[in-house]
Amino acid sequence: MPSSELTDNELMQRLQQGDRQALDTLIDRWQKPIMAFIYRFILDYEWAQDLTQETFVKLYMHSDRFKTDRKFSSWIYAIAGNLCKNWLKWNKRRTLIDQPYFEDWQEANTLSIADKNAAEPSKQLLKDESNQQVIRAIESLPYALKTTVLLHYYQGLSYEDISESLGCSVRGVESRLYRARKQLKRKLKLRLLGDEAPES
Repeated sequence: MPSSELTDNELMQRLQQGDRQALDTLIDRWQKPIMAFIYRFILDYEWAQDLTQETFVKLYMHSDRFKTDRKFSSWIYAIAGNLCKNWLKWNKRRTLIDQPYFEDWQEANTLSIADKNAAEPSKQLLKDESNQQVIRAIESLPYALKTTVLLHYYQGLSYEDISESLGCSVRGVESRLYRARKQLKRKLKLRLLGDEAPES
């Protein structure tokens, strides 16, 4: 079977067996969404390119650690998220978002995975990339909340996938999204974000 027809987990199994073509297929399949995620996180296009490459280097170097009962998307976003976190620690300076950055953020939307729940009002609002205030507000969120927002609203991951990627419970993901919406609502003063608390 051609590698392009294999699932991500099947490709990882082949990579673990030394099939380098499996790595090429994974890069072709995941380079754009990973680049979009990293760029939105650090807002530095050149560094986002470098960290995207480093994500796949780490994927290759640590491919033996991947468990086939785990979802691949959760694993690769965990790698990318950790690289972003380390980069932010190293590069503490913050650059104000000007027009070029704003345009790059809009362009990054074309790289993301299609959103299955785009009809949700809060998600539509968060994905309204014509609003620079939304970009600034997301950028100002704490790491854990920002990661959860980007993975759910922009990369299309489910609560379960985010839970696996971030190493927290599904309840924890719900709580993070609730807290993020509250913070964003306060920052943006937009009612459409909603304020429903997760069920107890």
